[in-house]
Amino acid sequence: MKKLMAALQVAQLILACVAFALGMMLFQKRELLKGRTLKLERTLTMLSATLETGTPPTSPPVSFPARDLGPVVPDPVDQPGRSDFWSRYRTELEEPLPETMDLADSLLQLRTYYRVDPITLEPMRNPATGKKLTDGPGTMQETLDSVVAHALGQLDRLNNTRTQLRMTREELVDAVSDLNGRMQELRVALHAIGEREQTITGLEQAVAGKQTRIQDLEQSLATTGGTIRDLERDSALKDEAIADLNDTVAGLKRTLAAQEPVTRTPGAANFSPGNKGRVTTANNEWYFVLLSLSDEFLGQYRAAREQFQNDPQPELMLFRPGGNRDEFVAKVRLCSVDPEARTGVADILPEWQQLAVAPGDTALY
Repeated sequence: MKKLMAALQVAQLILACVAFALGMMLFQKRELLKGRTLKLERTLTMLSATLETGTPPTSPPVSFPARDLGPVVPDPVDQPGRSDFWSRYRTELEEPLPETMDLADSLLQLRTYYRVDPITLEPMRNPATGKKLTDGPGTMQETLDSVVAHALGQLDRLNNTRTQLRMTREELVDAVSDLNGRMQELRVALHAIGEREQTITGLEQAVAGKQTRIQDLEQSLATTGGTIRDLERDSALKDEAIADLNDTVAGLKRTLAAQEPVTRTPGAANFSPGNKGRVTTANNEWYFVLLSLSDEFLGQYRAAREQFQNDPQPELMLFRPGGNRDEFVAKVRLCSVDPEARTGVADILPEWQQLAVAPGDTALY
């Protein structure tokens, strides 16, 4: 009997040691499971605070400026093509949902594994299988399902946002490419405009120079008009002097007619035939012209004046150059000569005049 009791005591001691070892192992497992559960619970609580709740609002009508797709042409385009990018743009993806999940008030439900009967406070069982229910209202599974649903909704909105970002990038790339092309066109147009402005500036300077030239010519014309008026006055005075001289000549002729004829030396006619100059100015009203005389005629004129000690007054024939033959215009008598200016003043003989004398007519002897 003593041996049996001793064996039982030894067996009991061994079983107690085994039970103690198993208890220690179970305690470690319990601490491990508890630590994991608490860490997952805290992490899930922190993670749930980043999940948005609620439904995104309906996208309101938008009226953003559409990108112009029309060509760049000089003429205005009334109805250019427009991009339809904004018709596919979802503005609700820009706005965050105002509320997020908060599991701080649901920790008790998060720690409830079985569905509890609210009356008996005992775990409810499945009528068909008799197993305890782990899902449904008031259980951890309901909270986890809610977290998963909100996470999936937020993931769906994130994917939609990514899709919209890709569409926005494509539209932006097209807009930038279009803008770069138009910028290059603008640079070319500005370069052409700069060249045209330089051309216009040069033309304006040329016009200004021509206007200055015109003003100078107008002043020169005014001076020439004054000179012509002076010449007309000189011509009037000359006509008066010629009239006086004619009266004197007539008196001398009457005196000579009463006397014996005197033989005269024909030196005044010592001019060679040919072209002696041309008409530069003509006044048919006052019957005088200005002649531009040749060097040959001026030499013969000086020789005759030195020989006879007076101013010769040869008569010259005026012809107008034509296509086949020259046309006779009038006969003039040379009154005075300015050798330095190579010009002479001559009276038009009315009885010989066939046409109105004009500048450019040729004087022949």
